Amino acid sequence: MNQADPFFEYEQKICPRGSTLYYSLLFVDEEKKRSLVALYALHHEFTQITEHYHEKNLAQIKLQWWQQECQRMFEGKAQHPIAIALQTAVSAHELPPALFQEWVDGALLKLDIDHCCTESDLLFFCYREYGILAILSAYLLGFKQHSSLKGVQELAQSIALTQVLKKFSYHLRRDWCFLPLDWLTQQNLTVTDLQPLTLTPALTAVFKQASDLAEQKFQQGCKDIYTDDKKTLSPLFIWAAINNKTRVEMEKEGFNILTQQIDLTPLRKLFIAIRWYYFPFLVRSNSIK
Repeated sequence: MNQADPFFEYEQKICPRGSTLYYSLLFVDEEKKRSLVALYALHHEFTQITEHYHEKNLAQIKLQWWQQECQRMFEGKAQHPIAIALQTAVSAHELPPALFQEWVDGALLKLDIDHCCTESDLLFFCYREYGILAILSAYLLGFKQHSSLKGVQELAQSIALTQVLKKFSYHLRRDWCFLPLDWLTQQNLTVTDLQPLTLTPALTAVFKQASDLAEQKFQQGCKDIYTDDKKTLSPLFIWAAINNKTRVEMEKEGFNILTQQIDLTPLRKLFIAIRWYYFPFLVRSNSIK
């Protein structure tokens, strides 16, 4: 890495050694890795704006600037180091401009929502959070069958569901609840009942429902990706598999996620990366345990 490169600090922040992204991109060549890190850096920018800006107007202005910057990127006139890093890749790999537009639109929409009402709402939220990022990553990595994107989207939904669980307490402190309200109703819960943050049998049942849905999406995503695309898209398998194993560990710990963060050691992430790079066609969940 060139420390004089303006993008260097983003590479260090987004893809540090030991992180899930670091191991997901372990077997990717440097050119594609730089573009993929830039995509994830853009995702990080959107998340920072939507979740950490306390004034909605400022967040909207920032996202609208990014909307214009994405347009400039496709015109070869990018200004931000992240967009500059992506500029060559968007034309070389024919990344669809409409997906970037939808990505920013989703971030703008997130400023106006604080909950999901139904499972369908949750899955659409997951698509906006990680699905577009995963599909753009697939374009960068390359694929032969367009139908593989269905599996990519399902893997992304499994990742997003795991992240919703991991960030549940943080979101709730901001008065957000992205687990469906109708799931809470089935357990005779309301959002108000979740304060103070206490793990109850009813809340555990809601977490289990989210976990089961994540497992379902992970398994289906693995199966729906075309066989000849599995090797090329192995970074997405690794990313999803590390998240999936993290979710399994959460469940083993009884979803004790309100007061502690559960993560995998770098060694376990490395093992998963090696297994999914060399054997991406093995899709049973017990194959990653």
